[in-house]
Amino acid sequence: MRRIRKTSSLPKPLKTLLLSLAVSDLGVGLLCRPLYIAGRVTLLVPNAGSSDAFTVLFNMVATLLSYASFFGVTALTVDRFLAIHFNFISDTRNL
Repeated sequence: MRRIRKTSSLPKPLKTLLLSLAVSDLGVGLLCRPLYIAGRVTLLVPNAGSSDAFTVLFNMVATLLSYASFFGVTALTVDRFLAIHFNFISDTRNL
């Protein structure tokens, strides 16, 4: 993430999209995966009990970060498509 922030050749909107995608992916790795593993361990351990609050917390965090990753990739794709598309339009007008 630091490397993206320090790169001066990237436009500001592209940097913002890449950083938001990096943060959401980091959140999936640091929050969703450990919560998922902890939930599975509580199912394997007898008498550990399964907390409904834990399940709700995991579902909320996983859903939020999954949507953030999906929409981040979608926004990045649309941004790059528009940059390429409008660059070709401006190149053909200069001929």
